[in-house]
Amino acid sequence: MCPMTLLVRRYWTPLAWRFLPATGSKKPRFADATVLLECSAEAVLPTTAPTARVGGGVTPPTVVSKIEPEYSEGARKSRLQGNVVVSLQVDTAGVATNMKITKMLGQGLDAKAMEALKTWHFKPGTKDGKPVTVFATIEVSFRLM
Repeated sequence: MCPMTLLVRRYWTPLAWRFLPATGSKKPRFADATVLLECSAEAVLPTTAPTARVGGGVTPPTVVSKIEPEYSEGARKSRLQGNVVVSLQVDTAGVATNMKITKMLGQGLDAKAMEALKTWHFKPGTKDGKPVTVFATIEVSFRLM
């Protein structure tokens, strides 16, 4: 038996997932959802470093490299365009962590935005010249040409 299986059997208990309704024009609406569940054999511990907000001597992180997100097939067929807004933290290594969608677009574009953001690299924010973990909000745009 692999150690991961043992860990899952020992510590994992099934949960009922609950979702807030998707909104459009501030009213609940029906929406398709894609849940990305990533598993790995590596344990990922939550960051213990405090997260700063820009201002008061804290500089914002800046994008060093990014890959534009792909369009989902469904969104392309229905010609859906718009922005997905994601709140996240940029850690001291310049990696986006703790991502949360704050404005959905739907039809698979939310998942495509998250996939793209995982590949982005940032110059971390700083305080007193030292890298710090900083909160950030990023709009990922989807436009058909």
